[in-house]
Amino acid sequence: MSAIRYRIVIVGPSVSRISGSSLRTLNIWYSLSSFSKLQVEYLQVDKAALILHYLGTILTADLVIVSGVNPWIAAMVTFLRRLGARRTLVDFHGFSYMEVLYTRSGSLYRLLLLACERVAYRLATHVVVASPWLARVFRDYFGDRDIQVIENTVSSLFRYIVKRLMKIPKDVLVRVACKTISEDICRYKVILVSPLPDIFVANVLAYKQLVSLKDDINGETLVIITGVRGISKQSQDNVIVAGYLPYTLYVLLLNISHGILLPYPNTAICGGARNKVLESGYICTPLYSTKTGVLHLPLKPWEHYVPVDNLEKLRDILRDPKSTMASRIASNLCSIIERRYVFENFKKSLLTYLLRLLRSAKI
Repeated sequence: MSAIRYRIVIVGPSVSRISGSSLRTLNIWYSLSSFSKLQVEYLQVDKAALILHYLGTILTADLVIVSGVNPWIAAMVTFLRRLGARRTLVDFHGFSYMEVLYTRSGSLYRLLLLACERVAYRLATHVVVASPWLARVFRDYFGDRDIQVIENTVSSLFRYIVKRLMKIPKDVLVRVACKTISEDICRYKVILVSPLPDIFVANVLAYKQLVSLKDDINGETLVIITGVRGISKQSQDNVIVAGYLPYTLYVLLLNISHGILLPYPNTAICGGARNKVLESGYICTPLYSTKTGVLHLPLKPWEHYVPVDNLEKLRDILRDPKSTMASRIASNLCSIIERRYVFENFKKSLLTYLLRLLRSAKI
């Protein structure tokens, strides 16, 4: 057997509940785990106290990749690694400080976010971000340095589940959803899904926007909101707040739906392409969103997605979700996602960058 030459530790969020943060981090894991000459470990660190539990592993690894954790965990890990003169790569999914500017969060909390993100940015040996926009913002706030952009793509896990669900007849999947999520799914003509996990500020803002829109949505349309913590299920008129769903059931729900509804307001910024937009394109399902919802993607309204600011046209399309217009828009989105935002592209970009780092370190 070949000797292990390099030990990489990924410090990421818990995967007991899959979220957008964990999907990008899992893409890193899947990209690296198949190489026999790499020893790759994934540490689930969703609380700062767990850093002490894994301290020996964090301090002795050849390279630590920090991805998808909150800013204070990222700052603590990079600080400890810098004390030991060890290499650390921080993968920034977004800019938490800027994302909470339009909320009621206190000044002290915002200052803490800004300070922690600055520490992680300045002390990291290497920095990766999810979009060119995020690279520009970090340079403006924290100073110029070398930054590698690796765009978000459809996750390997999502694609794996979709391929297996495609082998099951759709009517069977619908019956499963009716039994496990809500019987209302079998009663409505049109099903829209709004994946809005409230662990992200932007999703909270989108949820408030959706509540203001619900009275304007066709009465034959059922909207299912997923990802709201502390709620198992709430129903009101034609809206169901389903709470958190196991990831496989969430993917099943997307696959039987007639569209993904993401009404993000202008203040709901994000650091990279949203996973749910990429997922909508991958399964060729119509996307109903806003310009802010499709940030960092080269998408045009009425060509790749249906803008939700025109409620009259939105109602017309929802009366017939299989119309030629809806099908064309979904097909256009599907085409661009398949060309540019597949997992293989993420893996290639990451491995090319890491290979350059390893060569520069003469490993």
